[in-house]
Amino acid sequence: MPGEFASYKAGQPFEALVHRDPVSHKLLEAEYVRRIASPSARPEREAEAPWGSARASADLSEADWD
Repeated sequence: MPGEFASYKAGQPFEALVHRDPVSHKLLEAEYVRRIASPSARPEREAEAPWGSARASADLSEADWD
């Protein structure tokens, strides 16, 4: 990893351009690394909104394989 990575705090979000072994996916080299902003916490009501509008499988019509 580049030297500046040592100054990052545990849990600090970052992005990196890395090279991996194509077979084992083992990290070979990190060419570039930079900090990114922490994702903002969404209110619980907003996080649950997509699930409230989703239909249940019981609402679907019967399927026929023919």
